[in-house]
Amino acid sequence: MGKIIKRKSSRWHVITSYRKIILILAVLAAAPLAFAAPSFLLQSHIPPGQVKRAVVVPSCDPMSTTTQPFPVGAGAVQFNCSGGPAFSTTSGTSTPTFTGYPVCPVTVTSPCYVTFGYVPSGDTTSCATTTGSGYQALIDGTPVTFTGTGSWDYCGVYDSPAAGGTLPGFTIIWSQ
Repeated sequence: MGKIIKRKSSRWHVITSYRKIILILAVLAAAPLAFAAPSFLLQSHIPPGQVKRAVVVPSCDPMSTTTQPFPVGAGAVQFNCSGGPAFSTTSGTSTPTFTGYPVCPVTVTSPCYVTFGYVPSGDTTSCATTTGSGYQALIDGTPVTFTGTGSWDYCGVYDSPAAGGTLPGFTIIWSQ
């Protein structure tokens, strides 16, 4: 008589259906990790962002004036860099912040600025009259939009008492 050989059943058939489902889900969940693991070993290169050019570029510090000494009473003074522009601009928006800016009170007891702005470099007429298209007033914290490139001088309209005095300095910082 021959021997009955029992065929061994595979382990796959031995595992219950519930365990098969858990095993399949575990394999599917681990598959993305197997493919992603090599990317951790690779070096990555992230290109830098676009470099933003400054809109306002000062030409010198400190600036000189076109009028010295200042006449007693009201007037205008133009600030530049020894005959060159006080600052140059490219297209864009920038915001001036004044620090130590002496605003004129109702009763002027010492020299102060009535208004402060900028004019095209070398344009002494617009600064003296603060009228026309040449003079542009600056307001602390208010953005200014420049179109195209330009070269500019600062222009301060001042007032001083009959005794005269010296206009105090202050700082302008442009943020892009």
